[in-house]
Amino acid sequence: MNRKKDTDKSVGYRQVFTQKEYCKIIFANLISRFGDSVDAIAFTWLVYEVTGSASWSAYIGALNMLPTILLQPFAGPVAERMDKKKVTVVSDLIRALIVAALALGYVSGNLNPWIMAAFTLVISSVEAFHMPAGTALIPKVLKKEYYEYGMSLNTIGGRAMELLGIGAAGIIIGTAGVGGAILIDALTFFGSAAVRMTLRVEKEETRRKVNDGLGMRQYFKELAEGFCYIRGRKSLLQLVFMAFLVNAMLVPFNSFQAPLVADVLGQESSLLSVIGIAVTAGMALGSFLFPYLSKRGTVRGFIFSNGLGMSVLLGMMTAGSFFKGQTLAVYVVTAAVMAGLGFFAGMLSAMLGVQFLKCVEENYMARANALFSAGAAAAVPLSSVFFGMIVRYVPIRELLIASGIFCGMIFIGIRIAGIRFEEECDENG
Repeated sequence: MNRKKDTDKSVGYRQVFTQKEYCKIIFANLISRFGDSVDAIAFTWLVYEVTGSASWSAYIGALNMLPTILLQPFAGPVAERMDKKKVTVVSDLIRALIVAALALGYVSGNLNPWIMAAFTLVISSVEAFHMPAGTALIPKVLKKEYYEYGMSLNTIGGRAMELLGIGAAGIIIGTAGVGGAILIDALTFFGSAAVRMTLRVEKEETRRKVNDGLGMRQYFKELAEGFCYIRGRKSLLQLVFMAFLVNAMLVPFNSFQAPLVADVLGQESSLLSVIGIAVTAGMALGSFLFPYLSKRGTVRGFIFSNGLGMSVLLGMMTAGSFFKGQTLAVYVVTAAVMAGLGFFAGMLSAMLGVQFLKCVEENYMARANALFSAGAAAAVPLSSVFFGMIVRYVPIRELLIASGIFCGMIFIGIRIAGIRFEEECDENG
């Protein structure tokens, strides 16, 4: 125990920079994250401009989620056997070409809703291979004792680039147009691929697997092994449930921001930008402090305290309504609540990600990550349908407060049940 504590004291953000190959992954992620942030705004505008329909915006958003839920679990065994560095490079290049074609189609006036839906589906399908392969690379280039600081540093950088991308998107669209903004996203994928090409990763085991071949019988055998691996480890199942719960908790926040701002808080759309910045800043701060705060107490206690904090702030999203008519007060209170929500969400997400890496053996990493991501992502459409039906009968204000209370009760139940998320993870370490 004493040796572990001594090791923990010697590890910090500065030491992560000694992990050169992992730093390359962070840099590649920063490049693509900037492009994604610009694209998130540009593509939303592009969809509505081309289709003229809010319904199509919702349909394309749903299509973007489908491959993560339906395809990624099946992509995991393929990524497990392949050269993971090549998978990430090739998938970046494919996405770059597709996004560039999308920009060209827009500029030439040849886009229609069905073409955009097809582009979205293909891009998300390629990403379904990229994500498990990218996660499986981390244990190969980052020492286990650096997981907390390494993952946090990656998240902090991503949030910073997200803010930069959101801020730059308006300028880019104003000067280069929507097509130019989409093209910049394509260029960032090329940049990410170029950085990933320089990664130095041991390939001996990967080459052996590729040479063994992956027939249909072997594929389904390894797919089944991935399911059995997660099903047979209680801590992993608990982590999947927690990731599902966190995503489900955030659905009211993500889905009802516009009616919250307009109907409950009585403000203009500019408050949406403030909310976005506050949440992102809160998540960045939570990610930065995570390695320090996570050492205090147990994983169970950490998940409970941050989950409860997140639940309370979800229920407080309408707090600004008590200051109606006082615009500055509404903005300040709402920004504070949203920053706190982002803080607890960032801490909770960081803990789940680190515990996942600690729990999973390296030769199961891609398959387990594919199933983990699919299970977590499934919360979004399921919860969206549920809340979409409930909001017909319950006002937004009461629904948001009730969802916060309900989520808080779940975390209290988890605490009372005495679940220990770290048991098998410690054994694996």
